[in-house]
Amino acid sequence: MTTKGNKCILVQLDELRSLENGWLDGEGIAPCKEGLDWLAGYFEACYPEDLPVPRIYPTPEGGVQIEWALNAYEISLAVNLNNHTGDFHALNMSNDDEIIKSFDLNKPDDCVLLNQEIKAISEAEV
Repeated sequence: MTTKGNKCILVQLDELRSLENGWLDGEGIAPCKEGLDWLAGYFEACYPEDLPVPRIYPTPEGGVQIEWALNAYEISLAVNLNNHTGDFHALNMSNDDEIIKSFDLNKPDDCVLLNQEIKAISEAEV
């Protein structure tokens, strides 16, 4: 079942499907369609509807960057669509505290840990 939040995520991923190589001023590799399909499936299966909806951007290298602005934190997850890994970085803009982790998004335990990080930050007292 697709929720409103997941639908917003899927719309963003669909927009990335229209990119072609050279999308960034003649540079930039378009994200592969198979990788975007995998990422859409990941969000549908693993991303709970009670978590905040992120913004999703293409990267010049052909991946995607997922971003959240939660409380005092700026969070990014750089996703490699080929090997299904994500490099997580959360920066507390008020005190410069950082959280840096890597996740294998094919592993259910890593998906749970990623969701726990996002949930903890979204519920943190400012």
